[in-house]
Amino acid sequence: MLMAKKIKITSEESGRRLDIFLTEKFADQSRSFWQKQIKRGAVTVNGENVAVHNFLKTGDVVEIGKQAAAEEKIVVSAKYKIIFQCPDYLVVEKPAGVLTHRAGKEPGLADKLAKDFPEIKKVGEEGRWGIVHRLDREVSGVMVVARSKKFYADIKRQFEERKTRKIYLGLVYGEVPRDEDDLNFAIGRGESGKMAARPSGEEGREARTHFEVLAKFKNYTYLQIQIFTGRTHQIRAHMLAYGYPIVGDKIYALRKQKIKDPDCGRIFLHSHLLGFADLKGNEVEYKSDLPKELMECLKKLKR
Repeated sequence: MLMAKKIKITSEESGRRLDIFLTEKFADQSRSFWQKQIKRGAVTVNGENVAVHNFLKTGDVVEIGKQAAAEEKIVVSAKYKIIFQCPDYLVVEKPAGVLTHRAGKEPGLADKLAKDFPEIKKVGEEGRWGIVHRLDREVSGVMVVARSKKFYADIKRQFEERKTRKIYLGLVYGEVPRDEDDLNFAIGRGESGKMAARPSGEEGREARTHFEVLAKFKNYTYLQIQIFTGRTHQIRAHMLAYGYPIVGDKIYALRKQKIKDPDCGRIFLHSHLLGFADLKGNEVEYKSDLPKELMECLKKLKR
């Protein structure tokens, strides 16, 4: 429970919208939280219930009642790594096993970042603060997070216009015969709910992937994979359709996988490089090295 509290509005605070004022005054609670409290009557002004958009005046008394319940504390146990930071954005390394943003009651990386960098709560969509792209829970690697509204709008445009550079590292089952190839299967959601590559002529969204072979092992191939579109599960669905699914993928796997799993402990897919333009127009690139557990997995394989 939040402590009951009375706040007298000063001349400097006059003119502030009630929900915005409370969000700034109590940074550990979100704006949507305060909007809910105002609507349910847990917050009053001069003893009266008011609208969320009520503008405060000098001398007003804002009272937070005892019935104002605090939001459930969000804790993300896994630690992320900061690769780079500046006033406009953060570049971080998301660990495997962590959601990018909240799903139901399960917290995501966005919650942890908003707690560590409170200014991010003023940027982007509620619950996805500062984030315009995502990585699957099982996938690790580099991500960019906006800290300013100006950068958020700009990086969102770059992703929409496909002006970013996204490169992954992945290990697949089987020995891929070609040294590189382009995959252009359209992708759509199947009856099972998972994404599926569509045969030519069938309905689906355009998806473009290019891969290059980095190393070949007995029964496995290590790839560098670049995506030019950002469809849900694009790499996983494309590699399955190509006949060489990602190692450790429990969803996008061949029905009868004859190759023994090397037991990497997770899906072998890592976001290695992200490139984009900063607000000065400079092209920048940030890299995340292959995690230790995936490096150890590669060492187990025989050429």
